[in-house]
Amino acid sequence: MSGSNSEDSSSSKGRYACAACKHQRRKCKLDCVLAPYFPSNRSREFDLVLELYGVCKVTKLLKKIEESRREEAVRSLLWEAEAWEQDPVHGPLGFYTKLHQENETLKIMLKQLQHQIKCFHMGRGHRRIPCLIMPC
Repeated sequence: MSGSNSEDSSSSKGRYACAACKHQRRKCKLDCVLAPYFPSNRSREFDLVLELYGVCKVTKLLKKIEESRREEAVRSLLWEAEAWEQDPVHGPLGFYTKLHQENETLKIMLKQLQHQIKCFHMGRGHRRIPCLIMPC
């Protein structure tokens, strides 16, 4: 037995199939681009991404991206897939819309509080003038 054969067999024995290879019922190769991001214990996450994009598209996308940016890309793909799972009609747009509405509400509340603070400072040292909440 040569040294290279024993290295190959030990490395393949020590590694379990990733979620993608399990799904495709094939042996996970050492150069599998999906293995670092979708290990076998993350099969639910892989299933979400698979349903939205498919194995081929995800694999092609990750191969085109620099290795240092792949983790971020996988997080983005997973975020979008989860958004579609939570809101099948609007997906990420529904999430963005909700955040936008919350942001607008917080802006109004901030203006109201700033107005109250201004009224409070104006009333110091003088007789207190009632300060009504600023209309929206």
